[in-house]
Amino acid sequence: MKKIVMIAIGFGLAVQLQANDLNKSAETLKTADPKKMIEIFTKACESGNMVGCYNLGMTYEAGEGVTQDLSKAAEYYQKACDGGDALGCRNLGIMYANAEGVKQDKEKAAELYRKACEGKDAGGCLALGFMYESGTGVKQDKEKAAEFYGKACEGNIALGCLALGFMYESGEGVKQDKEKAKEFYDKACKSGDADGCEQYKKMINP
Repeated sequence: MKKIVMIAIGFGLAVQLQANDLNKSAETLKTADPKKMIEIFTKACESGNMVGCYNLGMTYEAGEGVTQDLSKAAEYYQKACDGGDALGCRNLGIMYANAEGVKQDKEKAAELYRKACEGKDAGGCLALGFMYESGTGVKQDKEKAAEFYGKACEGNIALGCLALGFMYESGEGVKQDKEKAKEFYDKACKSGDADGCEQYKKMINP
């Protein structure tokens, strides 16, 4: 069960972390004048507003109101990240991890996830936790994986709670503690994660 869920975390990460943001960007552009919104984002970005740069990145990635251009999306995410926008760092990390608009570089992805996590982006913490657990882009370190999953869980990312529950149940990266595992599964469940609910039920009704 854990292997299946962790594979889902790894390969489904980009979808889960970016889907809501891209949907919001697309909906905004559909309900407003796309050209006007892009002008606003561009002016904001050029004046040093990193949210404007981030929004331009999402716009070019989603291809709403403009021709989809992943290279341009990466450029704007980079600018946003350099200016301290944590979401820009995280989305750029996903692009480096998946070779979208940039040459694949998993070490660079890990660096960007770390920067996002340090900027209080829980999604970046989750991604970095997975990389430490799997040894992707960084040296495998289960203790650090648990640390970053904990930060993701604190940021209300259900998958972070689920992953930490698995680690406490198995004693990987942390001292085995079935009660803590149950607590984290419960938190994942209450955050809407079906696997968290399943694992919690198994622990209270072995």
